[in-house]
Amino acid sequence: MSRPYRIDGTTEFRPEVVGGKAAGLSRMCALRLPVPPAFVVPVPLCVGYHRAGRNLPPGFTERLNQNTAWLMKAAEARFGFAREPLLVSVRSGAPHSMPGMLDTVLNVDARPTAEGPRKLLDAIRTVLDSWCTSRAIAYRRAHDLRDAGTAVTVQAMVAGDRDDRSGSGVLYSRDPLTSAKVPYGEWLAGRPGEDLASGRHTPRSLDELAAALPEAHATLVNAARILESKLGGPQEVEFTIESGRPWLLQTRALHSGSAATADPAHAATSGVPAAQGIPACPGEATGLVVADAADAVRLAAAGHDVVLARPTTDPGDVRGILAARALVTEVGGATSHAATISRELGRPCVVGCGSGSLAALHGHVVTVDGRSGSVFRAPAFPRRSANAPGRDSETDRG
Repeated sequence: MSRPYRIDGTTEFRPEVVGGKAAGLSRMCALRLPVPPAFVVPVPLCVGYHRAGRNLPPGFTERLNQNTAWLMKAAEARFGFAREPLLVSVRSGAPHSMPGMLDTVLNVDARPTAEGPRKLLDAIRTVLDSWCTSRAIAYRRAHDLRDAGTAVTVQAMVAGDRDDRSGSGVLYSRDPLTSAKVPYGEWLAGRPGEDLASGRHTPRSLDELAAALPEAHATLVNAARILESKLGGPQEVEFTIESGRPWLLQTRALHSGSAATADPAHAATSGVPAAQGIPACPGEATGLVVADAADAVRLAAAGHDVVLARPTTDPGDVRGILAARALVTEVGGATSHAATISRELGRPCVVGCGSGSLAALHGHVVTVDGRSGSVFRAPAFPRRSANAPGRDSETDRG
């Protein structure tokens, strides 16, 4: 299974073969939802690539050229016009969700050149190589994931920054905190999706999207309802709107963060919060505030409960996030990287407390209430609670 597969809705793929991202795209195509055309390099190729010393199989370049030619024609038919050049995203897609842990390469020129599809090949190699980074290994160990590799999805790009009727966002078919059957989401006007995930920009609400682009909003909410009904559970849907036209880029099962529960040893107290932000993952936890992921790992290994407080997070912080009892950020919304990974891990999380708002808490003990979005000062330096999540202090060992 070393050849790429075209995602056109005619075949139902298993996540173990094409990864969760491509399997979701295939289901959306089958439901005739608006999805940019794509093809996928399957998981077994990643396994063979690493076993062969990071070498692609014979004939792969020829098959890649064939699928790229198909993608260019499919994109012209789907978009209604030819894009010159056709830019693609090259994204990871493991069988189980690993948010932000593997690499993505955007705006890759897919046109074959005299030397072959060098840029596209380089991008695919980048994604395959990211399977063996220390952060990806640490995340798989923390989740006890036995996946053998990642798929690579190559998809025609749509531009969230094309004009003032464009943007990118994430839509949940239900409220991720309460599980209420009410659509919830955020979006950034005139910005690509990576800006939303980074947490470095303040997103807008779905109500603002409905006011600005009512037809696009109605299409997205209806798509989320269809996906929840057909896929058997609440969904998290990534989307881009280009010139008023919405496109769906991914759907996956919604993680509500229900595993994050109140810490009975350190219940949040009433009073004026030391910081207030956006609830991102419910639950309560108490710990010493640290600003550096390495400090979080060191103190947790010494038996202390810590709270990681950052301006925002990126995949390089994963070991610190795994070590912390809770996560707090100064900027970003409920769909940022920090919020998404906290729900995956079941860590209480508060985001968007305001630029510079957490500096005064560094070195102090706080209790994080992920349901109310409040951060309270606590009285004592906490040792490791009996119910604290497990840690792996040797996550760099491969």
